Formats: sequence, C-alpha cells, structure tokens
Amino acid sequence: MKKLVWILVPALMVFVGATWFINTTGGTYPLPQVLDSNARGMLLSLPVVATDKNVTWQPDWVESSQPGRKAVTQALIQVADELEDRDIDVSVLADAGSPTRKKVTMRLGDALAQQELGGYRLQSSPAQERKVGVVLRCTQADGMIARRILGALAPYLGGRVALLYTELPAGTIELELLGEPFFNSQGQAAFDPNLYSAAE
Repeated sequence: MKKLVWILVPALMVFVGATWFINTTGGTYPLPQVLDSNARGMLLSLPVVATDKNVTWQPDWVESSQPGRKAVTQALIQVADELEDRDIDVSVLADAGSPTRKKVTMRLGDALAQQELGGYRLQSSPAQERKVGVVLRCTQADGMIARRILGALAPYLGGRVALLYTELPAGTIELELLGEPFFNSQGQAAFDPNLYSAAE
C-alpha cells in the first residue's frame, strides 16, 4: 500500500503541475502545498511541471523550457509588484562542488536578481555533500512571503522543501540546495529522492 501511495503522489503532482503551468503562464501562481507544519516550520511540496504523463528524471543538466522561463519571469514580476514596499533579499545557497547543482543555483539566483529580489551565493562546505534536499529559511513573520517566492520558482524547482523558521533579519530569506539534482524533460530540477525514485 505504501508503494502504491508513492506511485500515486508523483502522478497527482504531474497533473497539478500541468494545471499550475497553464495558470502561471497566464500571470498567476499558487502557494506551495503544505504537507505538514509545526512551531518550527513547514514541509512544503512544489508541483512537478511536465507535459509528459510518465515523468522521467535524469542526472544530466536539462535547459529549462521557454514557457518555463516565461512563467518564472511573469510570476516573479507579480511577486515584486506585490512586495514593492518591502525590502526582500533572497539568497540561493549551494556548495560549489557539483556542476549541475551550481547551474541550478545560478538559474534560480539570476531569476531573482532580474526582479531585484535577491541572487545566489556559492560556498564550500564538504559536510553538506552528505545531505539531500531543499531548505528554505526565514523568520516566521516572513513565512508567507517566502512561500510566495518559492511558488513563483516552481517551473525551475519541484518536490519537497523544508521551511525552517530562524532568527534571520527581517526580509532575509535563504534557499539552500543540498545533494545532486535530477531533471525532467522541462528542465525542472528536483532534490527530492522520494519524487524521482517513485517515478522510475
């Protein structure tokens, strides 16, 4: 039964992701789904953006699709307009050891920088190589803003994201990428092993 659930969840995420993709290219974007929450943060899920029913994931770099790039740009413009009275700085963080992880970091950071919402920072931390996943950090007060920005980036990033409340300065948000990314045919990256292992 557990195996069946993990098969059905990615299939549902593809359906939701396809709907999301259509809506976003029209100028709207949803919040990531909340899978769990407590006083320390949330477990979020970003939809799989794919046009093929049977999504396949590969470790080799895949360029994002033109509709995907357009969707991210339009969604971030909308976010920037909504937050024009706030000083928001989103840093996409990653260890520089992996070429594909570095490319995903730069892709996300450059998209944010174009709308003056942040950028990326590569660092050297060998201990982080053993970890896998995506971590979003911010104050609890900035939690909704962080989720809105994360939702706008979904054509570039899918799967589970851990949102952790921290003592960062107000308006400061960190998005850390850990482990090796896998890519679908639309160039969307996932660091969630539950997602791409279930789709195999």
